[in-house]
Amino acid sequence: MRGGVQTYADALLQDEVLNVLLNHKKIIIQVSFSGYSDDIARKIEPNVPSPEKRLIVLNKLKGFGLPTVVRLQPIIPY
Repeated sequence: MRGGVQTYADALLQDEVLNVLLNHKKIIIQVSFSGYSDDIARKIEPNVPSPEKRLIVLNKLKGFGLPTVVRLQPIIPY
């Protein structure tokens, strides 16, 4: 079974969620970014993890051998 998860959340690293992902390696994890500035992200996305935290999540998931994708949408240039 193939599927995907698109999220901003760092909750993917919680044990329960991570175990599900590890047992279904055909799931692609997509993490969205609107830019790279933590300051701007806090203003336009106040209730989501910072871009830095999202990159950490992606790196950890990739380290577990899970397929990951970075989604750049919408791009906020500053």
